[in-house]
Order: sequence, then structure tokens, then C-alpha cells
Amino acid sequence: MTHKILGIFACLVLLGVGAVVHSHPHDGTTSLAPMLENVTPAVVNIQVKRIAAVPTRGYWGPSGPRRYHERQSAGSGLIIDAEKGFVVTNHHVVSGAEEIVVTLLDRREFTASVLGSDPDTDVALLRIEADDLQELNLGKSDDLRVGDYVVAIGNPFGFGQTVTSGIISALGRTGLDIEEYENFIQTDAAINPGNSGGPLVNLEGQVIGINTAIVGSSGSVGIGFAIPSNMVSSVVAQLIEHGRISRGVLGIQMKGVTTQDAEVYELDSLDGAVITDIVEGSSAEKAGLMIEDVIVAIDGDVVADPNALRARVSLKRVGESVNVEFIRQGQRQKIDVTIGEAFVVRGGELSAQFSGVDFDNLKVSHDAYNVVDGRGVVVSEIDKSSVAYSLGLRKDDVIVAVNRFRVDSLDQFRELATNYEIAGIRYYRDRRTYTLIFPN
Repeated sequence: MTHKILGIFACLVLLGVGAVVHSHPHDGTTSLAPMLENVTPAVVNIQVKRIAAVPTRGYWGPSGPRRYHERQSAGSGLIIDAEKGFVVTNHHVVSGAEEIVVTLLDRREFTASVLGSDPDTDVALLRIEADDLQELNLGKSDDLRVGDYVVAIGNPFGFGQTVTSGIISALGRTGLDIEEYENFIQTDAAINPGNSGGPLVNLEGQVIGINTAIVGSSGSVGIGFAIPSNMVSSVVAQLIEHGRISRGVLGIQMKGVTTQDAEVYELDSLDGAVITDIVEGSSAEKAGLMIEDVIVAIDGDVVADPNALRARVSLKRVGESVNVEFIRQGQRQKIDVTIGEAFVVRGGELSAQFSGVDFDNLKVSHDAYNVVDGRGVVVSEIDKSSVAYSLGLRKDDVIVAVNRFRVDSLDQFRELATNYEIAGIRYYRDRRTYTLIFPN
């Protein structure tokens, strides 16, 4: 009996969370069941129906009328507002969906609508019309430490709600090239296909992240990633208020700090982001930042690299002020910078053919990024009443050529559109390249 009591005590000390790890009333074993009983009713399964167009194959390759196939996929989500029926999940779970069905733990099913979605952070906000819902609050991911115990809840492989546990393996993971703004929580809690969009909670049942990705394509290998709850909260607040994201930027281009940079700029470590270019008229230029300044902190938080800086700035609203700490000629300085809005080109200002179309630079989070070698311009928004839309152009299409000129960047696209009469474009979508000819 003594050994049993000591064993339980050792387990509680190891976890350090005696308040939430409960002993079973009959046999004295420890359990997270009481915490999960409060959490799992707010976790949902998401079924998505997509319609895929498949061209028939002729003698010369793909041709003829298209056949349409229905594809279904599964993911997870969590209710964050029981009264309004708000559900948070991943953008990639619901992107391109014709129909979204949310299933609760009690097996009730509801059709969901998309209130807003942000591919750059992989966060989407849904809404269902339902009564008697239970909600979860998004916690503070800034308080996390490596080694904290966490629990992942979701719908792996479509089996139904499943719970796995582990620890936080790392914080601030970047460079995965799966999202535009990366600042991931890494965990060894088993995350598998179908877990995407489900919550990562601490042992008090607080949501500290949204599961989004795994290493490998077949299943968990002990390396999973979650979007920090602070980032999710910021994105969701804008989606609720505006239905879209007004992305904050400083207006700079950056690179990581190398060993040689550390010596040249008299740095104590390799943390930071070196400014390599500044957009004319940007917030950074107006505040007095200069090329070769090394940004080392934002609002007192250390900047590990350019990805970390971009992710932190992206959480700020346009017009909000941040304190930027930087090193210039070996001297550490601070300056307040007002966050500006992400730069977007309005097509109607360039050419009548592009009226009603907004364009942006191609980003690493775009599905076509690697296919087109990172070169091209993305249709970020398009009016359904525009000429380009009537001719087949759609949001997220990647323009790779104007007339017969290859397009590598937004600057080059702007130059071509303003200096030439646009006869046609080539654009990429769903592994195929299309040609659009504008009427005379």
C-alpha cells in the first residue's frame, strides 16, 4: 500500500499539476478524464465535400468535357462561442469546400458556413446554428515552456474523437514553408491526418494551440505542429469583425543573421533580422529605420529570425504602434513604429482589363509556390462582376505571364501592365496552365 501511495505522489510531482490530475475513487489511479470531460464536448469533427473537375483524356492528352468527382475529407475544430455557434479550424480543412458538416460529440450534425478564412496563418472561422453548445476559451500561448505537458484532441483518420498526450518539444518553430506566417508550437503528442483544426490543450484544459501539421504524410512520427493560441486569437478577432485579415507590416525586406554579420554588426548572438531593403513610403521608412539595421526585439520580445519577426508583426493591427529595438553601427537603439497595411496592387489602377482584381506577390504558403519556382503574381481578390472573372480568372490563380513576357514578381507585373496594352495572360491553377485572351 505504501508503495502505491508513493507511486501516485511521484506521478503528481513529475506532472506538477496535482490540481488537474485526479485519482480514481476506486483504485487510486491518476487520470485526466475529469479535465477532458469539460473539454471534449466543445471539440467537433468536420466533414468537407469538394467537387473536383477531372478532364477526360484524348489521344493528344487531357481534352474534352470535364467530369466532376465528389471528394470528401475530414478534420477537426473547436467551439469558441456557444451562443453564436463560432467554430475555429484550419483554413486547409475547409478551403474549396462545397459543403461543410460539423458533428458534435453527442453526434448531432450541422451544416456550417465560413465566416472568414486566412490561408497565411491557416486559420478559418465557421458558424453553425445550434443550441446547447459548449465552448472553450483560447489561452495564452506566450506563457508556454518547453517541457509543459499537453493533450491533442481531434479526429485522426476519421475514426472519431481521439485524445493523445505529450509535451511541448519546442517553441517558435519556423522555416517549414507550410504557412506564410510561422511560429509553431512543436509537440510529440501524436497528431495524425484528421487532427488538423483540433485543439492542443494544457493539463488545465486551456487551449494553447490549434493542431495544423505533421512531419511525414502517413502518420505521426512524434513531431507535430500547432498554431499558437495568441496568433489564433488575433486572426479570429479580425475575422469576426471584418470577415478578412488586414495584415500588419513594417515595409521591410530581411535576412537572417550569419556569423559574418554578427562580427560586422558587432552582435552578441545570431538572433535578429538584418534589414536588406525598405519599401518607399512604408512605416519603417517614416520611422527612420535604415538598411543594415539589425532588429533584435519587438515590444521587448527577442526576435530570433526574420520569420519570427514577420509572425509577430502580423499579429498587430494596422495603425497600432510597436517598439522596435535594433542595432546600428554597434549601438543598440529603440524606436516606435506604426504598423502599416500589407501592400496590395489594385488592378484597375494599372489596366482596364484588370479592373476589379487585386494582386499580391506569390507566397511560400501558396500551393503552387514550388511548382512555379516561386515566380508569379497571385490574384488575392476578384470581383465577380469584373471582365477577368467572366473570362475565367479566379482568386488564388497565379499569373505567370503577361502577353508573352514571363512575370516573376509584383513589381515586374506592374511595369508590364502599365507600359503595354494587355492582350492576354497565362495563369496557373490546379496543376494546369491556362490562357486568357482579353476581347479587343
